[in-house]
Amino acid sequence: MAAGSAENPGAQSIYSAFSILARGKPTSHACGAFRVTTATLTGTATSPDPRLAGVATLETRIAVNPKTGYGWAVGALTVRSHGSPRLHAGLVGVVSDQNVVNGLVTGKVFSPPARLLANVSIVFNENFSFAAVRLGVESGKNSAVAYPGGRCAGSARGRTT
Repeated sequence: MAAGSAENPGAQSIYSAFSILARGKPTSHACGAFRVTTATLTGTATSPDPRLAGVATLETRIAVNPKTGYGWAVGALTVRSHGSPRLHAGLVGVVSDQNVVNGLVTGKVFSPPARLLANVSIVFNENFSFAAVRLGVESGKNSAVAYPGGRCAGSARGRTT
């Protein structure tokens, strides 16, 4: 049964882990106290949930202060299987230790469709040309859920009333 289906209308725990390599050389430039790197990385995502399994592509921009090792990352994560989209999501995260990103992935999974809210940990190498991605792995520490849209989805958007 899948999230958002008639059989199971509630949230469902899902996860994926994979390694990705840069397509081409990542580019970097200075911006004030930060070093900003832009990269597109791809690899094969594995997951028991087919919506998170396939060819993963992360397009990201990472800003790091070399003196402190802290910064931020933004990007887009997609997973495709046999040419069909399985996941389309945005990434926002905090960088620590120069190359470790901990953040959130929010977007949509397809077939069956559901919204995705996931904790993610990404460990890059020193030049951001390789990364190990853990999305929703480690129950409770780095979790992810696929949940149906509709009238109940507003509570996951930070509404306080």
